[in-house]
Amino acid sequence: MGRRNVGTQPYAVALSPKGEQAHVSAWAGSAVDAVNAATGATIARITTRPHPNALLISPDCAPLSVACATDNTADAVDLKSNVVRAKYDVALTPNSPEGSTPDGLALSTDGKTLFVADAGNNASGALDLASGQVTGAVPLGWSPTDVRVTRNASHLLACHAHGSRAP
Repeated sequence: MGRRNVGTQPYAVALSPKGEQAHVSAWAGSAVDAVNAATGATIARITTRPHPNALLISPDCAPLSVACATDNTADAVDLKSNVVRAKYDVALTPNSPEGSTPDGLALSTDGKTLFVADAGNNASGALDLASGQVTGAVPLGWSPTDVRVTRNASHLLACHAHGSRAP
């Protein structure tokens, strides 16, 4: 594909499972660009909430999850239409003031729960995708920036921006 200009302050990229499309979050552009991986042509610019960062494409390509750091949300993008089909409040308490700072995403092995690293809460919220509600939280330590679920679903792994201990 070579070098391509996409979005304003590109932050993260996610490839579709078959590798035909790349999605690039544009931190300062409040958008995600869908790009043809073979040609580099922009397919669509998808408007999101402010400061999209982490991206996650589910194995069945439905949907693309986008963490939006500024306003406690994650967007769900339909990859066939390239349209945001749902906006989830991923703060640990509904309608909280800004400050949860969602910035990492992981999908449970059964595909029913989206784990969202909330750096401002030092935890990962567990978002039930069927109801669109945060159903619980996992304490993670100081400023988690990303999360992953192990293949056997026994652990939630986390990266921390400020190390493993709080001040």
